Parts: sequence; structure tokens; C-alpha cells
Amino acid sequence: DNLQQHLALLGEARAKGIELLVFPELSLLGYQLKDLANELALPASEICDAFSGMGEGPAIEVVVGFMERAQSGPATNSQAHLRIDEQGRATLLHVHQKLNLPTYGMFEEERFFAKGHTLRTYDSPLLGRSGMLICEDMWHPANPLILALDGPGLQGARVLIVASDSPARGVLGPDRTEPENAEKWDLLARYTALTCNCAVLVAQRVGVEDGLVFTGGSEIVLPGGQLLARAALFSEELLVGDLPLEVALKRQRATPFAGPEEDFERLKRELLRISRRYLED
Repeated sequence: DNLQQHLALLGEARAKGIELLVFPELSLLGYQLKDLANELALPASEICDAFSGMGEGPAIEVVVGFMERAQSGPATNSQAHLRIDEQGRATLLHVHQKLNLPTYGMFEEERFFAKGHTLRTYDSPLLGRSGMLICEDMWHPANPLILALDGPGLQGARVLIVASDSPARGVLGPDRTEPENAEKWDLLARYTALTCNCAVLVAQRVGVEDGLVFTGGSEIVLPGGQLLARAALFSEELLVGDLPLEVALKRQRATPFAGPEEDFERLKRELLRISRRYLED
């Protein structure tokens, strides 16, 4: 059923001329998998097969969430970036495996999922140099920074694609018109777009699963931190925006702060110093 919903939305997006469609974290399976994770896990090649055969139409790229089968051990919470060509054939551009698994409060991901271990940018025919993160990954500042630097001449990701299932937290009241987690996600997306000089696309799940209420509020943020578009909270929406990527990147590069690469040597030196001290302790 989830796959059919994906294909229906993908067909709608193609018909509207949309060139990139991003789904939230674990979009094909749902979040509360727990001990079903390994049973429902699939290799990335089968994700590609599932999105092939859509028939002729405009080329489109799509990012979907799934549980990825491992050769041994637990499955990983993964996100696949596919390109579907004019004949409807899907090819795999990149897979990101979630690095930071929250296991606190309502979260217990380390009980059921394995951690990813690598963080790489990749090339998208539509977007150019890109990077992906999944939910908690975004809250660890080293992750976006690495992607911002992972490219020729330390020019890394131009676009950061973030898939998330963020349950509502924080009580609404006179001083808060939206849940605390939605406020913090908005702040985090804008800050990352500013400091890493990249567009940030955040796909947030909306709806209810096993008592968890997911807020929605997906966002498209320009390099420099300007909000281009934001979806409604607690309401399913196909958020559409026209991303002027080249113009925004050119404008941001003309500012005094145009990205993190200027401090790379100092960053490398200090991280090595901290690493040596950590190993000695």
C-alpha cells in the first residue's frame, strides 16, 4: 500500500513537471517497525526495481526511505536517491544509512537498527553535488559540515536533503503557536543553510502511528538561510517550490562568509589534537 501511494504521488509529480520528489524517513515502511525491521528490510537494488516501469514521461529524481538489508547483522535505516528517466527506468544515485540513532525518551532505534558508518556526497544530474542526512543526523553539527566540505577544492554539497520522522514535542500555549520540535527544525534548517552555504530540503512526515504524532512542516531553505517554502503542520501536503539554486549560491558566495572551507586546516589540526587526547584518556 505504501509503495502504491509513492507511485501515485510520483505520477502526480511527473504530470506537474516536478523534477525532484523527496519522501520522509522510512516512508516505504513506517517508523514503528521495532522487531519487524529485519523481516521487512530490502536491498537497495529491490528499491530500484520497485520504481522502474512507470512508463514514459519527464525524467524525475525521487528520494525514499526504507530499511536496508545488511549482509550480516541488523538492518539499517536508509534513504535512497533514484533517478527515473524518460522511459521510466530507475537508477540508483546514492544510499545514505542513518548514522546517529536516537535511543532516549520515546526513541529506541539502537535496539532494532544498525548504525551507518560513512558520510559521502554524490552527484545528482539535477542538483549537482548533493548530500543526504536522516533526522537525528542533522542534529550533530559535524555531519552537515563534512558534507559541506566533501568535494573538489573543499566545495561540497550544494544541496542537503534531509528526511525526518519528528514526533510532536512541547506544549502549545500563549507563547508557543507550534510544537517545540517544529520550531527547532526550522531554526536548524536555516542555520545549516547559512553556515554550510547550501540549500536544505527537509521532508517531514505527517500523521499518526502507534500513538506518535508526526508534525509535518517540510521546508525548502535557500543557501544563506532564507525560507523559500514551508508546508503546513499536521496536514499532508505536496510542498512545491522553484529552487533558484545557481542564483542563490552565486549571491551567497559574494557575502563575507561563503562557507566553511576557509577554516579547514585549523579544523583538521584541532580535531586531530582532540582525537589524540581522547585516545590517551
